[in-house]
Amino acid sequence: MWSSAYKKQGGMNTKKAGEDFYFLNKMALLGSFHEINEATIYPSARQSDRVPFGTGHAIEKIKQGTDQSFYNPQSYQDLKVLFNSVKSLYNREEPLLPSSIERFHQEHDFEVDLAKILKNAASVQVFEKSFFRWWDGFRLLKFMHFARDHFYESISEKEALDALNNLYWKIPTIEGLSKIEQLGKVRAIDRDYTFPSNLLC
Repeated sequence: MWSSAYKKQGGMNTKKAGEDFYFLNKMALLGSFHEINEATIYPSARQSDRVPFGTGHAIEKIKQGTDQSFYNPQSYQDLKVLFNSVKSLYNREEPLLPSSIERFHQEHDFEVDLAKILKNAASVQVFEKSFFRWWDGFRLLKFMHFARDHFYESISEKEALDALNNLYWKIPTIEGLSKIEQLGKVRAIDRDYTFPSNLLC
C-alpha cells in the first residue's frame, strides 16, 4: 500500500533543498495521513550553509546562537479562526476573518480561486478537500512567513513554550525546568496529549 502511494506521487522529488517537506506535502494530499509517536528518530546534527533554509542551516544558526526565534502563536490562532470558518465559506457567507488572513488572501488571489472551488464543489466534503488543497503545507508555511513579516513578530523559545502551556497544556511544572527537561516534557505531551476536537481541522 505504501509503495503504491509513493509511486503514485512520483517518489521523492529531486529538489536541492527541502526534499522531505515537499515530498510530505505531496503525500498528504492522498489522505489517511497519521502521526507515528511510538518511534524515536535521531537526525544527524550536521551543520550546513548549502541552502538558506532547512535542517542543516537551522542547526548551524542554533549552534552559533543566532537563531532563537519562533513563530508567534497568534499566527496559529488566526489559522484556527479560518479553518473553523470553512463551512461558512461553503455556504457563501462572509465570516469575520483576522486581518492577517484577509491580507494574505488578497495577495494570493484567494477570492478568484475560491469561486472556482465553489463552482466545482457538489458537497461540503468536496469543498473542504479542495479548500485544503489550496491551503496545503506549502501555503501554510508561506502564510507563517507573511504573518511574521507583517503582523506578528517572532518570539523567544521561552515565550513560545509559555504560550503553548497557557493555551493548551496547563502544566505548572514546565516552568523552571532546564531546556533538556523541557524538551522531554514537550515530547511526552506531544505523544499523549489529545487536542480538543474544536482545534482540529
